[in-house]
Amino acid sequence: MQINRSILCTNTCNMQPAGRTAKDIRYIVVHYVGALGDAKANCQYYASSSVGASAHYYVGFAGDIWQSVSDQNIAWHCGTYGTYYHPDCRNANSIGVEMCVRKKNASTLYASDTDWYFEKETIEAAAGLIRELMEQYGIETDHILRHYDVTHKICPAPFVHNPKAWEDFKTLLKTEDRSAKVNYVAAVESPDGILMLRTGPGTSYPSVGSAKTGTVVNVRREYPNGWRYCRYYDGGGKLWEGYMGGAYLKPCPDYPHMIVKSPDGILNMRKYPHPTGEFIIGLRNGYNVGVLQDAQNGWKLLLCGDSFGYADGAYLTEVGGYQSWTGKITGGNLRIRTEPVNGDIRYVLADGTLLEITGEIMGSDGYIWYQVKKDGNAIGCCRSDFVRKI
Repeated sequence: MQINRSILCTNTCNMQPAGRTAKDIRYIVVHYVGALGDAKANCQYYASSSVGASAHYYVGFAGDIWQSVSDQNIAWHCGTYGTYYHPDCRNANSIGVEMCVRKKNASTLYASDTDWYFEKETIEAAAGLIRELMEQYGIETDHILRHYDVTHKICPAPFVHNPKAWEDFKTLLKTEDRSAKVNYVAAVESPDGILMLRTGPGTSYPSVGSAKTGTVVNVRREYPNGWRYCRYYDGGGKLWEGYMGGAYLKPCPDYPHMIVKSPDGILNMRKYPHPTGEFIIGLRNGYNVGVLQDAQNGWKLLLCGDSFGYADGAYLTEVGGYQSWTGKITGGNLRIRTEPVNGDIRYVLADGTLLEITGEIMGSDGYIWYQVKKDGNAIGCCRSDFVRKI
């Protein structure tokens, strides 16, 4: 993408030199210029005048892009002396993108006027610029905001007066997801002794943590460039999620399985190996779980469908405690999910389909959910009240 950088603002009345790095930039804020000038004219204005405001980029009527403030510096584009309505986004951790704007009736230029609009070329170029910035700084779509979202200023007016237009714009920011959804266990095996956890699938993304060699991780997605989206617990019980280089992850396909056997009928899975740890899900007696690692005080790190956490090993017994049986779907089509209650829908099976029930789990919705197989293959979980034993 061609970006004109010939009129950069160095006036410290309008911006703040900062030396920011990728880890400092977490948001992109979209604006409209609020007048009828083009991108180059706006850059010239902020480079030559002391107005106490600026933005990093201006996108013109023909789709031309001009940079006014370097990314590493702080532009004054979304600050306020009043109330902030966003808990975190500020000038210091964001990039401001101004879009040049048209108006059907130019006799007034009030933000409250509802006849502001963007040219198609401006919208497409702004979306392309923002996609590149998202890739460069590891920024997700939910961190792309309107100025309005930060301070409630009517900016960008076309996207405030017409929220659907804003949602349509955000759909242009979504890049094709070429990753494959998976669910397996691996161990970190790095020659440096640690493996960095990053905000995106590549070394250009900022690191947010690290895992030592031997750390057990749950791999959730595989990317064509060899990167993996993973989750793991650190020694303090904190759950980390992010991207790791797959070359330094050794799959562990042969971890043991055990059966839940609790005197209360339910074994609680938690985010920390202690009874006070945050609750994740209740595992019903007879449920088959994967045991990934021993933790403190006899607790164990488990993988149960898509649920990943700790449980007291005193209430786990050797495989063989649950007798599988055959059931038939009743009452209409049935959704098979990756995990109870809110898991992704993996299949929709027709009324009358036969299933093999291999375990049970108590969902957070109060229903018993079955762990099921079809044609000998584990396919996920379904609610028990839609399956009848035959």
